Amino acid sequence: GLASTIEHGFSLNAVTIERGGIGRTRQWRNMARMFGTYDALICPTTAKRAPLTTAKSPDFEIPDENGRLDGLDMTAVFNNVGVCPAIAVPNWSLEDDLPTSVQVVGRRFDDPTVLRVASCLENQMPWPQWHATAGRSQLTRE
Repeated sequence: GLASTIEHGFSLNAVTIERGGIGRTRQWRNMARMFGTYDALICPTTAKRAPLTTAKSPDFEIPDENGRLDGLDMTAVFNNVGVCPAIAVPNWSLEDDLPTSVQVVGRRFDDPTVLRVASCLENQMPWPQWHATAGRSQLTRE
């Protein structure tokens, strides 16, 4: 969890931290080439559907049989490592009432474009609202 991540951070030395900075710069340069052609990147917000409420963070840190992590945060490399503005736009799945979303990622410091693209997406597919009906919540499209 968060506490173990903070503890891990305290254990890092300056060389390790600088290597992280070099990796972040490399990732941003890769992203900058793409943003030379495109204004924004639209991608899934997470790598998989919403987990059950009983799932815990360690459940997503275990590699599968091929050695791949079963994590939710595949797109963190765009906004956390590349330090790009990003926003998640809900686009609910009415099939099973589980929320899904798309992520809009933009150039560094270009938050206005990210917000405009997100607004366009939301206007094209407005997300449903929860309404209290007879003592229980119900998902409906307006």
